[in-house]
Amino acid sequence: MHRTTRSAAQLLGVGVVAAAMTACGQQYGPIAAVSTSSVTQTVTSSTTHARTADRCTTEALTVALGHGSGTAGHFYIPVTFTNNSAAACTITGYPGVSYVTGKGGDQIGDAAARSNAATPTVTLHPGQQASATVDQVDVANYPAGSCQPVDAAGLRVYPPNDTVPVFLTEPHARACAKHMPTQQQLSVRPVKETAAQPPAS
Repeated sequence: MHRTTRSAAQLLGVGVVAAAMTACGQQYGPIAAVSTSSVTQTVTSSTTHARTADRCTTEALTVALGHGSGTAGHFYIPVTFTNNSAAACTITGYPGVSYVTGKGGDQIGDAAARSNAATPTVTLHPGQQASATVDQVDVANYPAGSCQPVDAAGLRVYPPNDTVPVFLTEPHARACAKHMPTQQQLSVRPVKETAAQPPAS
């Protein structure tokens, strides 16, 4: 009787130890897994939400005409875009350019055609500048009947991917009032990074 009781106690002790070991495994295993998963999730979340520069809007930019140069009936003038905000922004693509009768006035003739060129994304930090070159053809190159040359007050410019324009005065500008299906009075290249330069006087 004594021997049987002792054996039962030994078996009971082994069972208690085994149950405790199992409970420990159940308790600590999942906690370690949750901790690792949480760290991984935190790192992934931080990477996904990394701050990127916003698109440059008209409100963040100072738009101006740079110094141009002429050759063979063409006048090439840069339209400059300077980041006037306190944060970096990006600018990509072509500006919209057309002759107008004045600030808030009517468009004259055809808007600028786009050249076939690569469109890099330029990051502008505060004070930095990008530019897009506009090719203005001398209206004297066209027959007066098909061009109908008139005086223009300047250029209306939309920064790339924006719908808010700016008006840039251009003294002595002349434009073709008629639509010319096979001719381009204006063409524009995409923006590119450029060194700062003073506006045209």
